[in-house]
Amino acid sequence: MGEAENSALATLRAQLAELENEIAAIEHRLDEVRAAQRAVEERAMTAIRAGDDAAAKRALMEMIPHAEAAVPLEADLKVVRAIADACRWFLQSAATDHG
Repeated sequence: MGEAENSALATLRAQLAELENEIAAIEHRLDEVRAAQRAVEERAMTAIRAGDDAAAKRALMEMIPHAEAAVPLEADLKVVRAIADACRWFLQSAATDHG
């Protein structure tokens, strides 16, 4: 394997590490959004059980921004995971071809 190829593979490994950090950050943010959504949902359910329709409606309305925030995060996570998988596949292929 030539020096240029080694350098390119090293760069790809570094980019994969960055992608893995990005995946972790997106997953963390998505967990936060989902936790906030669950908390609001629980408030809504408590209000429903108490017969407080106004409070339940307010809580359900508060869920909308959380649900909206989750959509692009889920899409980003799917794309970044796919890119990371492609990098892993390429690195594995390069190791197999030169191993």
